[in-house]
Amino acid sequence: MAVHRRLRQTFGRRPEAPRLDPASQLIHGMLSVRTRGETSRKVFLRLRQRFPEWQGLEQASFETMWELIGEITLAEKYALHIPRAVQNIISLRGAFDLGFLWDWPVDSALQWLERLPGVGVKIAAATLNFSTLQKRVLVVDTHHLRIARRLKFVGPLASIEDASSLLERQLPADWDAGAFEEHHWLMKRLGQSFCTARGPACGQCPLGDLCAYSTMRPLKHTVL
Repeated sequence: MAVHRRLRQTFGRRPEAPRLDPASQLIHGMLSVRTRGETSRKVFLRLRQRFPEWQGLEQASFETMWELIGEITLAEKYALHIPRAVQNIISLRGAFDLGFLWDWPVDSALQWLERLPGVGVKIAAATLNFSTLQKRVLVVDTHHLRIARRLKFVGPLASIEDASSLLERQLPADWDAGAFEEHHWLMKRLGQSFCTARGPACGQCPLGDLCAYSTMRPLKHTVL
């Protein structure tokens, strides 16, 4: 895939990192929504220190959660949703453990996770792909969606839900879960560096010649 090859030439290969178990990845995914990586990681570690056993979150009050996760962007929302999601899983499965999804088909696992409070397709996909489950599913975030719209891989009004399935079908059939994860990482890096929401650096972008958005933007001339 030309896009993937070019991005790998620009950003290199995705660094290896320890994988979380799927239940921990679910919590991390909730904390990461619209929040910088360094902030969500710090909050995740703080929450883990307070609750060494995630099941303790089942009884966590809003005030306790707010104190622990108040730095994330959607703290008010997830101070409610995280304990409720833990409660739901324990009620349905008897423990806060998502290992049972190991042998589930991806579509069924996604649907099950998306029924949980505060869990959309991005968090569900990340739980399956980034965790020790390593399932073959593409994670699409706001960076990836913006780039896909500009490259016309999806329509201009496509949602993350729509784009996730459309973009996944465009990837090579022989890619494994690791390749899917690396593709997400590369697209995210592009969105953070060149293809930003405001003032994208189209002239320096490694995909500039492939991008309709880049060719449509007016050139900026330096006034001497």
